[in-house]
Amino acid sequence: MFENLSGMVKELRDPVTNAERLLWNYLRTKPDGFTFRRQYAFGCFLADFYCHRLKLVIEVVDSLVPQNETKEPDTCRQQMVEGDGLKFIRFTDLQIESDLESVINELQELLYV
Repeated sequence: MFENLSGMVKELRDPVTNAERLLWNYLRTKPDGFTFRRQYAFGCFLADFYCHRLKLVIEVVDSLVPQNETKEPDTCRQQMVEGDGLKFIRFTDLQIESDLESVINELQELLYV
């Protein structure tokens, strides 16, 4: 089973969106010494980005998908993650692409909480 999940994670790493690429370019620099992982598996859920030291999950969602189509699954994932004692933050691809600086500022605030 874990071999299949490992293969699935590798497959999901290839089709990266522009927003994920922009955010990853920042996170991979290990801001303030914090290491982030991309496409990190939590059971049957794959987080876009995860920092173990901060216990922080970052999700990038497609702003073009109608909110009513993604709200329930997104809420369920968030509750699962937060139920395990982790912090969860979500950005839309539009937020990242149009105002990366604000996204980075918001993440910087989380680094020191």
